[in-house]
Amino acid sequence: MHSNTPILIAQDLSAVGTLSMKVAIPILSSFGIRISLLPTTLLSTQTEGFQQPVKQDLSPWIEQTFDHWQQEHIHFSGGLIGYLGNTQLVDQLVSFINHDALPSPIFDPVMGDHGKLYPGLTNDYPQAMNSLLSRASITVPNITEAQLLTGITVSDYPTKNEKRKLLTTLTNKMPTGGHAIITGVAVGERLGCIWLENDKLHFYGHPSLSGHFYGSGDVFAALLTGFLLQQESLGTAIQHATDGTFLALQTTNRSPLERRFGVDLSKLLIQISKYAQTGTWDI
Repeated sequence: MHSNTPILIAQDLSAVGTLSMKVAIPILSSFGIRISLLPTTLLSTQTEGFQQPVKQDLSPWIEQTFDHWQQEHIHFSGGLIGYLGNTQLVDQLVSFINHDALPSPIFDPVMGDHGKLYPGLTNDYPQAMNSLLSRASITVPNITEAQLLTGITVSDYPTKNEKRKLLTTLTNKMPTGGHAIITGVAVGERLGCIWLENDKLHFYGHPSLSGHFYGSGDVFAALLTGFLLQQESLGTAIQHATDGTFLALQTTNRSPLERRFGVDLSKLLIQISKYAQTGTWDI
């Protein structure tokens, strides 16, 4: 089931590296979903794994673009918001959402990993991100980002009570009916997602692969968006998105390409195309 009105992808665009917008475009397109693009920052490479990238601030262009869209009465059926990079952009997007031009976005608060903020982000950035969280239908922070958004610190291997507290605090910051899904959570030898449904704590994951994969969260967020737009239930969409992300990471793990260049989507896109044709997700 697709809307004639496109969804908006608001993410950074790296000239080098398969992540962020460069994974969202092929993934959502493979579902048959109509998309429009709002590159939030233009980068020579991604911000990790390379020396300091060349950045082009697009804030003036974005402001003019929003004005143009509003003049043309262009609206979107939903959105996927990812890396923004500065508080001015956050404010611009909040204003755009408040004009009812972007209802109930899926929000990936990309800002940190391994317990700290990404390079170049200011200490007030997590607080600014809360203004987007308060307007999101779904949010998919990793465990670091969940702590930054809530101000709650948990142990390296969070207890069930710590997980529940993080999820409950995130959900309380969201509109009624919103759902928080925390990614990158380890349970034993498995890595996956936690979420609350009917007040019950759920976990779904796969065996942890060694090393760091750049862009894995972007793949998950795009897949989750795709499955939810296909009217899958929340639990099913999370499981399918986790399975698809794991397939992409397995493919990347076997690839001769350096990890810093992002995720190998080749096998995943084939499976999404099959799903789009048959409605069956079998991986």
